[in-house]
Amino acid sequence: MRRFVYLLVFALIVAGFFWMRGAWDAGLGLQTGFSRHSGARLVSLSPAITEVITVLGEGQQLVGISDFCAAPSDSPPPRVGTSLSPNYEDLARLAPDMILTQQVRNAPIDAIGRIAPFQELPWLSVTELSNSIRRIGMTCGQPAAAEELATRIETTLDVRFPRGGPEVLFVLAHTPGQLSDVIYVRDDSIHGHALRAAGARNAQPATPTGVPQMSIEAVLSANPAGIVILSLHSASSAEAEALMADWRELTPLAAVQQDRIAVIDGRAFSTGPAILEVVDDLRATVESWTTGP
Repeated sequence: MRRFVYLLVFALIVAGFFWMRGAWDAGLGLQTGFSRHSGARLVSLSPAITEVITVLGEGQQLVGISDFCAAPSDSPPPRVGTSLSPNYEDLARLAPDMILTQQVRNAPIDAIGRIAPFQELPWLSVTELSNSIRRIGMTCGQPAAAEELATRIETTLDVRFPRGGPEVLFVLAHTPGQLSDVIYVRDDSIHGHALRAAGARNAQPATPTGVPQMSIEAVLSANPAGIVILSLHSASSAEAEALMADWRELTPLAAVQQDRIAVIDGRAFSTGPAILEVVDDLRATVESWTTGP
């Protein structure tokens, strides 16, 4: 009888272990049956996720990437569309162990999930970014490296209320010669946190409910002390000068009068680990404005 009780207890412990593991998988957005180990066949439908996996040293696990991902190696894996418009035939042909994507409104997650297990990772805030990095680390077998990277992100970007520093309007690059309505960086976004970490205050701190867009009249009213233009690609020096020349036509602006206009290269237009480089670039720009030559 005692032996039977021992066996029953042991069976319950084993069953409990596998139940908890299944619950843990579900809590991470994993479908059961996927084994987290180095060497898994991964597909990334997000440039930031591809960047994280590459920085963690596991780019060789990527058997497919999105059309907009930077190649993780000299021999990049096949491109398989995007989160909103994946190439289902190519995805199925790759037979991945896991498909990773950022949370995107209207993404066909159900259809993607019929091809392979998937993770849909939140990515709008610093907290979501760092926690998603940790989840990616578990998936590709690098939890310690992911924890270190996530901690660096949190330590660098978690600046809530910077004191002092110039008011800077952080904007996306326009088409040269066509400066009209301006799309700016939200204060509560990941790039907004990068601006704070660099020692500047957002000249447009209010959080909009829609597209963060403002008219030229609103820019003149805000009158920022500095303007940073975030190019969406690697802008040539001639293009960067053309972008700044358009802004310099707004002569009433304090930023124009004090020649505080700069362009940050679009290679850093990332919500992945390269955001740390964005902070460095922004800080160097802000310091050049505040300390002078």
